[in-house]
Amino acid sequence: MAQDHFVTCDPDGPLSEEFWLHELGFKQYPNLSGRDQVSWAHKKMGDFFKGDVAQQVLERLLEASSNPTALRFNLAVLGEWLSGIHRRGIEDVAYAVLDNKALETLVPDHEELPRIPAVATLFCNDPRHLVSILVCDRWNQRRRCVMRVQGRAPRPKRPLEPSIVTEAATTGLNRILAHSDKMRENFEGTRLLQVFQRSEGEIIVSFRRPIGISGVRRGRRLITGSNDEYVVLRFREGGRTVDVTARRLEDAIELAGAIGAVLLNTTSVEYVKRRGQVTSTVLSDLLELLVAPDNELALVEIKAEMPGEPGCFFKTIRSSGTERIEETVQREASRATFARDWKTVHYVKVLFEGYRFLVHFPDADEVETKLSLTYSDQDKDTGISEKFEEFIEFLGDNLGARMNVVPRTKDVKRRLHSLKKPGPARLGQQHWHRLLSPSIGHPLDWERKRLDKLQDDGLVRIRTAWFFRCGDPTIDREQARVPRSTLDCQGTVEWETGSSEDPVSGLYSEEVLCDECRQAWKPGHHTPPLRRRLYLSYQHDAIWRYTLSEFGKLMDALTIEASGMASGLRRGRRVYLVYTPLMPSNEAAPHLGSQPVLWIAPPDHPSLQGLVDGVCTLAQVMTSKTSRVRVLDEVRDDLGGDSKPAILRHTQGRKQLSLTSPHPRSGRSGWNNPGPEAAPPPHGLLHLLDNFSLQFCAFKNEDQLSSSHAYAVWKVSRANPRSTLLLLTLLVEARRRDLEQGDTVNYWTIEELTALDPQVQRTVKPANMQAWVSRFKKKLDEVVGSGVGPLLVESTSSQGGERSEPVGYRLGARYEVADFQFSTLIDKWKSQHKS
Repeated sequence: MAQDHFVTCDPDGPLSEEFWLHELGFKQYPNLSGRDQVSWAHKKMGDFFKGDVAQQVLERLLEASSNPTALRFNLAVLGEWLSGIHRRGIEDVAYAVLDNKALETLVPDHEELPRIPAVATLFCNDPRHLVSILVCDRWNQRRRCVMRVQGRAPRPKRPLEPSIVTEAATTGLNRILAHSDKMRENFEGTRLLQVFQRSEGEIIVSFRRPIGISGVRRGRRLITGSNDEYVVLRFREGGRTVDVTARRLEDAIELAGAIGAVLLNTTSVEYVKRRGQVTSTVLSDLLELLVAPDNELALVEIKAEMPGEPGCFFKTIRSSGTERIEETVQREASRATFARDWKTVHYVKVLFEGYRFLVHFPDADEVETKLSLTYSDQDKDTGISEKFEEFIEFLGDNLGARMNVVPRTKDVKRRLHSLKKPGPARLGQQHWHRLLSPSIGHPLDWERKRLDKLQDDGLVRIRTAWFFRCGDPTIDREQARVPRSTLDCQGTVEWETGSSEDPVSGLYSEEVLCDECRQAWKPGHHTPPLRRRLYLSYQHDAIWRYTLSEFGKLMDALTIEASGMASGLRRGRRVYLVYTPLMPSNEAAPHLGSQPVLWIAPPDHPSLQGLVDGVCTLAQVMTSKTSRVRVLDEVRDDLGGDSKPAILRHTQGRKQLSLTSPHPRSGRSGWNNPGPEAAPPPHGLLHLLDNFSLQFCAFKNEDQLSSSHAYAVWKVSRANPRSTLLLLTLLVEARRRDLEQGDTVNYWTIEELTALDPQVQRTVKPANMQAWVSRFKKKLDEVVGSGVGPLLVESTSSQGGERSEPVGYRLGARYEVADFQFSTLIDKWKSQHKS
């Protein structure tokens, strides 16, 4: 069964071989134990305890000791043992164990924690703290695999505490040993080393496990034995997540599962790798951010494919040290198609906290639902790695989307690739939007199969074209008999063929012209790197029949009014369906009156131009029944009349803003379109909800503003970026201070805004704040600025007849703000922003 006894020693007693050598693994112990204890320890005290603070700590420990001579020798051995221990592990234990009084004695001026005095204090309090330091040091210096419970895990009844986890670790190890002969062979001799509470809700469990036969020669004798493997598990969220550090991940994860089952009070638990799922749009935004010269992460290396077949030709641009390469990458991208698409990027290296972090972009062949961003944490301090993960999440907030990055580790569960289903298990609206676009460049295999099925169903017809870039540097221009001047051409050479598999079918003697420089090419005489492009022609009659069949399941008394127009009852009201390619909106309007209508067309179809409300693309029709129900229920009740106002209420006992409207929000910009006769909203209210998300309300006049009858409501973002909230908080505080001094609202520079709070001034760089301003100004003003005026107003200076860069900012004059409490919001930002 598992051994769960712990070895300790007496700081005031003689050296303990069982503790120093066998428990801590201090291999130099035999060479130290035979020394003259008094003289050697006296010399080492002067070497290790230097400085006033160290000398005061040493004197205090010796005064409290019952055997100062033995304590000096133990502290001398302690100093030698510390030579292989990094500072971060010491800080983890010291700040978790020592009280404020002891820490103030060690760090009187809030400087860096002294290593040897801190460890000596911990050793005299309890020698087992050295084991915790050893475990935390290995945790910080080794790579980790981030795991979570697969599926829905039960909520633990008790919070994580060392006593509970110690019992669970012992029980879990015993279950592993009693499971099977193979498990018993793998874990035989494994011993629980230490259980340490690093912070509230976070406990590190360590095991020592014999692995591999080894030998050491002592004199003329060869002593055989086994090496030690340290298995370190960090449990969080009551056991629902665990980080694993071990040489053999498969066995360590089995052990973690056995312990997790005890913690969660269930029969079995399976931990799987946590994936930081991202979307293609987020990856495109991230790449655009990384290659921008003013980005918040310094780009120092990038590897990406050059134009041509994937994997055949690639280029790496790197710098030495900390030199940035964004401008070099942009110059290269202007000459050739380099690093323009995230699918061509293999990896990037960025500079963070003095470390070069290698970030791997996902494989372009991965399906959309499996995309994830990973990075290499090898030779990185775990604390720095976790800060890097938080910073990437912070960048995702700035981009207005969720973005996570996880450490890159090998697959701990070997799965047969032949069992993987091609393509996503369920097609979302973004998949259908691409599949039903008029042209699809470089389609994947699963996309071609889906399109073939649509063609078999008679909904579309597909034409296959092939193309290559005229300026592709991988082409042998001498063989193609093309001048080298075409290297500067950004055009493409494209042709259609009757065969979907033979690109040059019938082109062995034909010439194809570039669409930009008009250079003649003969694709049949050479083999340029080709890409496929599919063109869709819609079979509108078949699509209209399919649409009626799908919506007919959701409506009563569906009646065909004309070719491309039908009506039916939905929850007691009549709703019109109009397929605009067969019945344009100008022809349908005389037949509709003020009835609710749903305009339907393929994605990006010209017949949808000018239509905002009640628009449903064919991608939404094809996605799911839920999507069709939603678009039907969001159809407006009127076409040309005034919209009924949303009613703004303050919930009793809470500060949350409650908005109800008879017309749900629709349209791209998030506004309820009032129709052509309604006046634009002249007043705006910027309101902060309880969950620190921003909400904007528009009003037609001051009477509506005073009565809280909102004309339209728009949420600034789904997950409000922290940088946006900080920027607006500073602007609101600036306006409040202006109004306290007088009636004039001044323009504030970036430096003056950040100086409103000392920590913001220390933490946020002016360049970062400038980037936030330019990034969000355009986005916010596109929606909020219509009719109300811009939310963020800038002031520029004029010199020599030319406009210079903005020198100051203020909030728009027509905006009211609610619940922007400066101190509360700044404290919230400080707690979230750890960069």
